[in-house]
Amino acid sequence: MTRLSRRAGIVGGGVGGLAAAIALRQAGWDVTVFEQAPEFAEVGSAIILPVNGITALGALGLGDRIREHMVPDRISEVRTARGRTLLRSRLSDATGYAGMILLSRAELIALLADALPAECIRSGQQVRAVHEAGVVVTDSATATFDLVVAADGVHSVVRQQMWPDIALRHTGITVWRWIVDGPSPDFAGFVWGPGGDVGIFPMTGGRTMVYAAGRPGIGDLSHFADWTDPVPGLISAASQVVRNEVIDLPVPRSLVRGRVALLGDAAHAMLPSLGQGTSIALEDAVTLAASAPGLTAYTAARRSRARHVSLLSRYGMPTPATGARSGITVLLAGLLPDRPLVWMAGVGRRSATRWTPPRIPVPNAETH
Repeated sequence: MTRLSRRAGIVGGGVGGLAAAIALRQAGWDVTVFEQAPEFAEVGSAIILPVNGITALGALGLGDRIREHMVPDRISEVRTARGRTLLRSRLSDATGYAGMILLSRAELIALLADALPAECIRSGQQVRAVHEAGVVVTDSATATFDLVVAADGVHSVVRQQMWPDIALRHTGITVWRWIVDGPSPDFAGFVWGPGGDVGIFPMTGGRTMVYAAGRPGIGDLSHFADWTDPVPGLISAASQVVRNEVIDLPVPRSLVRGRVALLGDAAHAMLPSLGQGTSIALEDAVTLAASAPGLTAYTAARRSRARHVSLLSRYGMPTPATGARSGITVLLAGLLPDRPLVWMAGVGRRSATRWTPPRIPVPNAETH
């Protein structure tokens, strides 16, 4: 196979960057991924993939492998911090997602990286600057590409350089995320208490995904240590905890500057209330490969889609910042006893998952 004629440089070897590399290679591009970390390290957080994320991975040829992480449906609860049960429902109702996939971020990164030739990924490469003409400057070299994909995350260096007017929005809410190995507790669902909440979800392989979210002023997990079981035990078992402030990003009017395109959290980081951040990045990757090298269609399709899901994430679901979740949910439980979470977890989430992947063009014989 001869050298491909169109060259893409991808800044960032996370989920969005690796997915973009796979999709662009399918479309006939010669791809180079610049990742600042020397290697893909294990991180202690998990990812929820609803149906649109699964669909995007299917378009990348990874549908069968990702379905190995499908979580069976089961009964879930919403409890207070003192142990009173507010609601019981199916896990698919509580999350709003039937056929939910849960896996660690490291597992998803490995799945994507395995789909790429090793020579496509340049680890330990810090990108210092990117120019609209497709120039990428690293610590060791300067290269020019037909397309540059900025997939370097919520604190994107490329976005800060080329879209300096787009500023992060801070909530002051802290989220702790971790995975517990070993037998899953009997409980799955949510625990709501003063100033925060905890989510507990089963994973394949006998593991459990846990998150805790706290209002401003809650500085560590000790705030949740005396809550109802199984919260204290899951906190005691936490070994590798990822701690972040909840932030989001206004979607820019254009996701493209010259030959440079924003993708994933670099373009539209959103609140985690719908669990859609990873899936929207995967959608971006498929759409970009279907649009490139002409990027007008990409920015048109992705801006409206990302803005819709971002608004649903910000305004369509109560969060620890509103202080109104328990009262609203109990009220809805009384009005809709058969489907108590239909408004909170159903309507917005179903709207967020409605996505049909564009066709990635197959390269003609002249590109091989």
